[in-house]
Amino acid sequence: MGPGNFDPSAFIDRQMDQMKESLDLTGDQEEQIRDILTEGSESMQNMREEMRNSGGDFEGMRERMQEMREDQDSKIKAVLTEEQWGKYEVMQEEMRERRGQRSGGPSQN
Repeated sequence: MGPGNFDPSAFIDRQMDQMKESLDLTGDQEEQIRDILTEGSESMQNMREEMRNSGGDFEGMRERMQEMREDQDSKIKAVLTEEQWGKYEVMQEEMRERRGQRSGGPSQN
């Protein structure tokens, strides 16, 4: 799937499925986290559009996206229990490692 075919709602659905399974979310947690992920996805999409339209500062955008991810993580942390947060952090690290392997990035072996 190319970058033009990215479906944010399908991505969020996959993320939620993985989180429900790995973290044993309650219905209330699931609803709150879906809202947080949807808000974050919309903000990042708006930022990408803004960069495309302005000829963009990629480095500045990357920094802003990192800040947005950190903000999103702090909101998710507030919803999860301590045990769930620990599992979430492991899950995020595994996803980063898979992305690195897929993109041909340096191996961390």
